[in-house]
Amino acid sequence: NLSRVGTLVVTSNPKLVSLAGLKGLKHAKSVDISKNRVLAGYFGLLPQLAQVEQQLVLRQNLGLSKHEVSQVMARIPQRQGTQAAAQGKSAAVQ
Repeated sequence: NLSRVGTLVVTSNPKLVSLAGLKGLKHAKSVDISKNRVLAGYFGLLPQLAQVEQQLVLRQNLGLSKHEVSQVMARIPQRQGTQAAAQGKSAAVQ
């Protein structure tokens, strides 16, 4: 299982429904999950991800609820000097 990555980018996948194949991911340098119209969180949204060193972006994933996005953002520790913003169904930590 993949447990560590440098930069994870999952963008503009109009038929992507799940990130279940990444369920073992625990650490990333940065994560950008954006513009995936039907991506849903019912299979879990990176459930083991515990550390993102730089930037965590969840933006314009219309299949994700505000609650699902908020849960992910709250679960990932924010380093000192990072900022969090939530807009509708999107959020970013830098």
